[in-house]
Amino acid sequence: MIPSAAQILATHAFLARRYGLAERVSEKGITAAVELAKTLATVERDEPAAVFFALSLYARSLGALWPLQPRLEADAVARGLGLVLDASSEELRALRLDVASQRVGYDEVRAFFAQRLR
Repeated sequence: MIPSAAQILATHAFLARRYGLAERVSEKGITAAVELAKTLATVERDEPAAVFFALSLYARSLGALWPLQPRLEADAVARGLGLVLDASSEELRALRLDVASQRVGYDEVRAFFAQRLR
């Protein structure tokens, strides 16, 4: 299940406090990312990819947590579906940067996740 904007904002606040980071976040951007993820995921199994893609695309909305939160949220969605994402931090970092710079689109992210969700 795709998390709500409120859930993502709560996770952001928790992580910012835990790591001593500024809680700079764009509620408007997070809301837009959630709506995009809902539009992209046509089946449950695509939800982790949709969340990862949308949050990576709206990376500036996450402030200092943009390198971490897209993966954490995608992992949480996958676990909720009884799945595990079998991808290294390096692979996901490269994919996140490619999405943020718009070098890859959702279809590539969905294919990446489809190959690695177990």
